[in-house]
Amino acid sequence: MTWLIGGNSNVTTTSFLGTTNLQPLVIKTNNKEAMRVASADGDVSIGDQGATRSPDYKLDVQGILNADDIYKDGTQLVGSQWEDVTDGISYGAGNVGIGKGPAANYRLDVAGTLNATDLHKNGSPLISSQWQNDSNGISYAAGRVGIGMTSTGAGLTVARSGVSSIEWAVGIDASAFGDGTAPKFGIRATASGGGQKRAGYFLASSPQGVDTPTWAAYCYAGGAGPGPKYGIYAEAFGGGTLYAGWFRNNVLVQGKLDTPGGKSFLIDHPLDPQNKTLRHNSVESPENLCLYRGKVKLGPNGSDTVQLPNYFAALINEEEATAYLTPVGEEPFPTSYKWNGAHTELTIFGREGAEVAYLVLADRDDRTMQLFSRPVEEEKGGSNFERGKLLSPEAFDLPLERGVAPLPRQEEQTIRAEPTPPRAVPPEPIAPEMPAEDKGEGSD
Repeated sequence: MTWLIGGNSNVTTTSFLGTTNLQPLVIKTNNKEAMRVASADGDVSIGDQGATRSPDYKLDVQGILNADDIYKDGTQLVGSQWEDVTDGISYGAGNVGIGKGPAANYRLDVAGTLNATDLHKNGSPLISSQWQNDSNGISYAAGRVGIGMTSTGAGLTVARSGVSSIEWAVGIDASAFGDGTAPKFGIRATASGGGQKRAGYFLASSPQGVDTPTWAAYCYAGGAGPGPKYGIYAEAFGGGTLYAGWFRNNVLVQGKLDTPGGKSFLIDHPLDPQNKTLRHNSVESPENLCLYRGKVKLGPNGSDTVQLPNYFAALINEEEATAYLTPVGEEPFPTSYKWNGAHTELTIFGREGAEVAYLVLADRDDRTMQLFSRPVEEEKGGSNFERGKLLSPEAFDLPLERGVAPLPRQEEQTIRAEPTPPRAVPPEPIAPEMPAEDKGEGSD
């Protein structure tokens, strides 16, 4: 049967256009393949596939496919693959969502797991997974994350190495800021439960031969605002021994040390160290008194000279320095004293061969004291606390809200049980056991 260009009128139900042997049916236009029907399975290709080959699918289109509608297994698909569909693909304003509508600030927003053979950022490949172990990158194992190193067992381990003499090596840089009046915490840590608890643990060490300063914690508070500034604020509350600070070594205060309570030393009792402590309190005065004492035996002329330290005149207000003399022995006798012109020597007069005990008191007046000196009586306000606020409101039967110290947050107030009586004397504390790494050689 011949197929005519103008059409055939003798077509029957057994007529067909095709081949009867194992060869594909090929339709060409302008001597270029436009359609092919494969001989083996009837797959159809439309368009030039670039070479003589069978189509890969039931319908294999080389080019853009346009249809009024598309069905799958008898069910209508969306009109466009970018049209919003529940749990499907959605599109809006240049952003694509998979499994959800895209958020405005993401070009690709996926609800679910994203699987890719590789990920690139700005043209450069990333590691296979952000949680995969990577040298100096991010590592993850058993719920623990390491940044810059593999986790040491903590929930988060961070390491940062300095690469030059001018670059700071900062493991964690945290900031909290804003114009709001609510508290701001750059870092907030909480430790609770049984056993020893440390909400913060800081260790800084220097290797052998490194003589630069080492600080385990460096804190400062500043700003142009008129409110109080606290480099460190610490408080202890609850049951048991209460110490807001525990220092196991020398403490240097570059400034004044103010305390509303007494200043004392606390030691194990020399006669019963297992069961008692011994406390002695300091002598307090409106002056910054320096004290020098001793005994002299008067010579043949009934006098002797006491040599004061060579820094004495530079340290104190020599015009106001006073000496108190006490005869030693059963028979009292009159005594007197005289300073030399430089206030470096004290001559004591009395009875020949007698002993005299002396006590020299002098007010400090050196440059450092002048720098940090404050008035004995001072009006509150400005840099001297807020007017109407008390340092120790409990001493005047007033609530904590009337104090100058910051109030605990609401969640802290719920933790506190019965308040500790004011000015209660806690028992001698037991020094906390420090871990072995604190005692390593070469640490400062």
